[in-house]
Amino acid sequence: MIHLFHLVGNTAVWVALAASLMFCVTYALVAPWRSTGEGWHLMTFTFVIGVIFAWIAYRQLLGPPAAPMSIEAPRAAAFTALAGLLVWRLALLIRTQVRRRKP
Repeated sequence: MIHLFHLVGNTAVWVALAASLMFCVTYALVAPWRSTGEGWHLMTFTFVIGVIFAWIAYRQLLGPPAAPMSIEAPRAAAFTALAGLLVWRLALLIRTQVRRRKP
């Protein structure tokens, strides 16, 4: 069971990293994010989250062996929740910015 939780957590890390990167690139291309405080917040928050997940992904590839079961389930839950939030944020961006630009 510990291996399943570890796999779910590892997968969520990579999904979160990809979603944050895609959000930053898409937001930079389609939204006037530099013109508002909210825009700056969205961009910097998502960028920082992406940096954190990039570090976690790096540690997954080159880091120490897996942690004990006592922290694998909460780790998997936290990473999966954050990955889901970042995918949701990307979907919101696409829905509000990309579709708005279509003629």
